Amino acid sequence: MNYAHAAAPGEPLPYIAVEGNFFVDNFVGIYMGGPGKVDAFIAGNGFYGAEPLLPPFAGQTAAPQGLPEQNGYSLAGIYVDEARTPFSYPQNIFSGLASGIVLLNTSGIVSRSSFDGMNAHMDAYPDYSFAGCGLCRQSETGGMLAAVDNNFSNCDWGMANGGGALAATGNFLSHSRGGIFASNNSAGAITIGGASPVLRNTLEDVEIGILANATDANGFVNIANNDVGTQAEGLGIGIWLAGNRAEAEVQGNIIEVGQAGSGIGLWYSRSVEAADNTVKLLSAAQALAGIHLQGATGCAVKDNTIGGAGTGGEGNNGIHVLSSPDN
Repeated sequence: MNYAHAAAPGEPLPYIAVEGNFFVDNFVGIYMGGPGKVDAFIAGNGFYGAEPLLPPFAGQTAAPQGLPEQNGYSLAGIYVDEARTPFSYPQNIFSGLASGIVLLNTSGIVSRSSFDGMNAHMDAYPDYSFAGCGLCRQSETGGMLAAVDNNFSNCDWGMANGGGALAATGNFLSHSRGGIFASNNSAGAITIGGASPVLRNTLEDVEIGILANATDANGFVNIANNDVGTQAEGLGIGIWLAGNRAEAEVQGNIIEVGQAGSGIGLWYSRSVEAADNTVKLLSAAQALAGIHLQGATGCAVKDNTIGGAGTGGEGNNGIHVLSSPDN
């Protein structure tokens, strides 16, 4: 593990630049621990899990860092715990790890990086909250994550932002159980996609494309002009707002539901406008609904286009409304 120390209170703010290196078969490639501050630029590096790790030496423990104990495989490429200065991470490669980038109570900008095979060894760390995730952020202090022009493949989740604002634009995600997860309990915004074509996120062969939840009524959610394709024998869904209480717009997205599931789901959410989306249900026998409302109130569903593969199937509906008054 390569350990970078943050500044203690009263110390000068350190600057760390890590560029052009290869980190192969490390438990953690770069670890930065807090509480404290550090200004870091980490660019053009490769983080690889190529071979099983050597057994831990006598007395080795990851307990002081709050990490799971080493269990034969690389845990993370970059792990930052409570360093409160925003980080910049462009053009890094993460392959064959249990997780790519983990940010705890830390804001960051991650761009033009690739994350592949984060699900290869996730089972080695069953109690690790970020197992299988490419880009993961968890915060109790707000802040933000910007994810721009990254590639994700073969992950449990491509990116997950729990707490604080998220701006996800221009990313490509494929062959993963989940694409983009965003949860925010503060007044910040969740923005996934955008009006310009270069802001569009593309998700292919996922079970859950985009899952968002904002519980602060002063927050805002905008999910616009993304391309999502799902493949799931169980409950697959393209875009799902679950328990959302902030004003939200789901507009201009193109969603193909390959097997079972729904295109857009508003589940116990309110104040959502779902407009001008195109949903294609490709399996008449397995599809559930183009747009599914359950426990939703105060929502507007308008000017959407829903197409099916033909008649048949008990749940092959254009719009399904269940226990959702006043929409």
